Amino acid sequence: MAAEYTVKDIKERSRLAADGSIEKIYKVDLVSAGGIYFTVDLPEAQMEPKRAAEIFKAKAQQYDRVKAL
Repeated sequence: MAAEYTVKDIKERSRLAADGSIEKIYKVDLVSAGGIYFTVDLPEAQMEPKRAAEIFKAKAQQYDRVKAL
């Protein structure tokens, strides 16, 4: 787990895609190092651990920078 964020919960959802197929979406609840709670929705293709970690880290850092203003 990264120092920039903590994963609190992951929920799997299904939705109908534009082409009529069903796609899985993961709703991930996180807390940044600065204490900001946020949610990221990722499609199944982006839930590869390294890719997801990059996204979570970037969002956590973004929210902590805004909090510091």
